[in-house]
This record gives sequence, structure tokens and C-alpha cells, in this order.
Amino acid sequence: MAEKRRVPWVPFWTASSCSLSSQVYTDQIVRAIESTETAKQEKALSFIPGLEMATTADLLPEIFLGNNASPLVITINKMVEHLPKSTAVVLNSFKEIDPIITKDLKSKFPNFLNVGPSILLPATMTTKQDASHGWEDHAMKSLPNGFIDRTNSFGRMVAWAPQQQILAHESVGVFINHCGWNLILESITSCVPLICRPFL
Repeated sequence: MAEKRRVPWVPFWTASSCSLSSQVYTDQIVRAIESTETAKQEKALSFIPGLEMATTADLLPEIFLGNNASPLVITINKMVEHLPKSTAVVLNSFKEIDPIITKDLKSKFPNFLNVGPSILLPATMTTKQDASHGWEDHAMKSLPNGFIDRTNSFGRMVAWAPQQQILAHESVGVFINHCGWNLILESITSCVPLICRPFL
């Protein structure tokens, strides 16, 4: 729409620079492999600056589905195709975390800006409102009967907790998480080591 009206537009990429880079190189990745079956094999992504240690097996299979891709994958691919036409590309990250990828993305998008971590910005609503959005009631209902009673001695189930305050507490030695980008940024800004369990 912005292009049709000839007005500047600036997309905000909320995921990591690695994520954006893998999207930018989707066509090359697809050309480098033949099918979803080959994607399961270990094939190095040596042609992507900063991701040379990654393999096709590290990527979600949806990227290789071509015309059978989900609507979400198709939408993201279309968005990424239009990024070079934007006034700037803004990323919720900082260049020091992925300097090689940042340099490569700057070569593709002249006005590529790392403006994060955005979690350091002051909140516009209360932390509880921001974190919950009414989600916790549904989550508690989906737990098996007696789950909270059986697990009380191993930990604590609460409807909501101030995660950044908890991470900042001196007694927290490590943070186990599912590798969501905001969780990673919260851990880094709190100087808490991570145990990453993708897709927990």
C-alpha cells in the first residue's frame, strides 16, 4: 500500500537477525536442496554469511515446501521480497550478537537498523497487563487434573510472574527456555545463562 501511495514505510522485524537472514536466503536454500527429504540431511548453509555452521536440518521443513507452503510461510516470503523497497528495515536486536549477519543484512538493506533490545524501553501498560492478555486462565484450564498439587514440591505454578524481575534476582543461576527471541533478549540483558530447549 505504501509503495502505491509513494510514501515511506519502515518494517519492524521482531525476531532475530538469523531469522531474517534465513528468510532473505530462502530462494538460495531451496535451490541448494532438492526436496523436503534432502532437507532432513545435514547440508551446510555455507553460502549464508554468519550461518555457515547451520545446516538445512536446522531449519523448519516448511521452508522447503514450495507451492505447498502454509499461508504464514507464503506471507513471510512476500514480506521479505518487499523489504529492499522499504525506507529502512528495523530489527529488535543489537549488532554485537550477530556482527557477520548484521554486516550482510546492511549490504542488502542500506538503512538496516538494530534498535533493540526493545525490552529495555519503558512499558506503556502495566507489566501484568502486557504479559497476560487474558491467556493464563485458558492455560490453567488445560492442565491435567491434580497437576498443580502433584508438582508443588518441584516448583511453583502461578498465573503470572514478573519475568524480568525474576531474571534480575541474584538467586537465578540459569534460565531454561524455548528459544523465543524475546526470552533470549531478556536473559542477555539480565546476564543470565541460557539452557535452550527449542519447541518445548
